Amino acid sequence: MNINSFVAAFHSPYLHFTLVATAYLLFVTYFFIGRLKSMFSQLRRKWNPPAPYQPQLLIYYKNASIFWFFVVLTGLVLFLFAIYLSRYQYVGDKVYPAGQATLHRNNVSFVSHNGVSNTYAVRGGEVAAGGIFLRFSPWMRILGLETYHRLITFRGNQENVYHYSKPTAVWLESYADWLYVFFYKNKKWFPFADPFYTESPYFAGGKRRLLVTHSGYIIQ
Repeated sequence: MNINSFVAAFHSPYLHFTLVATAYLLFVTYFFIGRLKSMFSQLRRKWNPPAPYQPQLLIYYKNASIFWFFVVLTGLVLFLFAIYLSRYQYVGDKVYPAGQATLHRNNVSFVSHNGVSNTYAVRGGEVAAGGIFLRFSPWMRILGLETYHRLITFRGNQENVYHYSKPTAVWLESYADWLYVFFYKNKKWFPFADPFYTESPYFAGGKRRLLVTHSGYIIQ
């Protein structure tokens, strides 16, 4: 996590889910602190006789504190996940500009939608943009979760083996972060999320505008 991701998470279009995660975290933390205070209150009475001390209450508040501790951890995971998602480009129901690509000989110069520039070495007279997507189920829109995308590579037509097939997780490890690879490897355990890799149609020469939808790329 970096400061840019943290700041971006609290701005549109990421703000909705960030506020949901933050509200949930604050809500469960309030109850956790309350149970923790009650537990230590009983402990102080136990350690300072003859103050009235009830063993049953101590056990109850101890178990309640443990329970709410794990609930708070869940809230913290959701909050950190909200910040993580801000590293990706948000993709809703429309068509969004992903950036501009220029193919010159064996290199592709790409300027992303947020102004970040990269150069990719390729082999072949035609190239395709490749990106990772994390698409959530439609019902999760109520939480502010849609589709998220990040371009990770350009592949020339002389080197591309995954243009029409699903890449292996081992191949993705060289391009994607560990959390995305974890989702990709274990997608059967996350029926609400669909992590996938896809590539654009091949293109050649000059400057091309790269557009992204919730299911893939469009080249103009």
